[in-house]
Amino acid sequence: MRFFFAAILVPSTITGQVTYATTVTEDPGTYMTGQRIATYEEMGIDSLLTKYENNSLDPTVLINDIYDRIELNDANENNPILISRVSRADALERVDELNALRGSLPPGVNVSERYPLWGIPFVVKDIVDVAGMETTLGSANWTTFPNCVYPAVPDLPGSPTPNTLEFKDPSLLRFDVAPNPETRCHPAPIANAPAVMPIANSTALIVQRALDNGAILIGKGNLDQFATGLVGTRSSYGPVHNIRNEDYITGGSSSGSAAAVGLGWASFSYGTDTAGSGRVPAGFNDIVGYKPTPGLLSNNLTFPAVRSVDTNTILSLNAADAGYVAELIKGYDDNDPYSRPEADNMTCTGVEAPATFRFGVPRDCQS
Repeated sequence: MRFFFAAILVPSTITGQVTYATTVTEDPGTYMTGQRIATYEEMGIDSLLTKYENNSLDPTVLINDIYDRIELNDANENNPILISRVSRADALERVDELNALRGSLPPGVNVSERYPLWGIPFVVKDIVDVAGMETTLGSANWTTFPNCVYPAVPDLPGSPTPNTLEFKDPSLLRFDVAPNPETRCHPAPIANAPAVMPIANSTALIVQRALDNGAILIGKGNLDQFATGLVGTRSSYGPVHNIRNEDYITGGSSSGSAAAVGLGWASFSYGTDTAGSGRVPAGFNDIVGYKPTPGLLSNNLTFPAVRSVDTNTILSLNAADAGYVAELIKGYDDNDPYSRPEADNMTCTGVEAPATFRFGVPRDCQS
């Protein structure tokens, strides 16, 4: 039985107790030309680290294979899984950088001991800032919302600027003025934003910690715009389809993040979850969506939906990988008002599931 909700309590370490084969057979379970459903042998974190350690896999080969399949998908305008991505050349340059770091280690030190995510590809939901990349929120027009061009608003008291976090807060858009019935546009000032998509000038802590631990960023995943939706179809960039059947939705709002992991473009990805945005697409695409307790992972530089209950989430092929990543990126962030100081001392260690479960079934009169 496949459960809709993701595991919450997970092991904190990768055990390495599973023996992996050296070849990968394409899974015919996806309809997408040139794509395959990811297996743990192929893309699981423990599996990749083991192959890197014994030199049976070069990360250059893995990255080129991922980009080959991403580029195949580019021809399919009906399944925009990524909104933007790191160029192949830059990703391969990152591999060179990681190889240099590995070569600088003292003899006898395994690279995964120093860089626990060495060579592991990941995707970030395009609601989390990465310096130098656009943050679209799944809306191609959000800086001129709703789809109108507005003149500059000089000397507006309290007007946010592109250099402030408030600049990306939708609560600062004015909806108290009725739109023009002929143009369907609101008169200025509705929004104080430039006419171009914002380029992030800082990188979110959870992204930086993954990079510092040796991970390779592939790109930014599509989403229901402003992370408001559980379907994966409400994006300005087009809907993301379920990885096994294009007639079904992928779920949302972290649609691209889920599809990227399910297809093996990434070993893990970041989504967000306020009311299911990480767990729903995970369940629909047969992967794990890990929603931590709010405050465990930093939400700084993640666009808010409901700040008090928002969480950044981890999507992965199994619960152990989600816990492994969470252990590496968790911690208190003074820049996040909802971050919890005790996060620094918490351990993402789970407990054994009970041998049996007891379920309650409502009586007919209660249904």
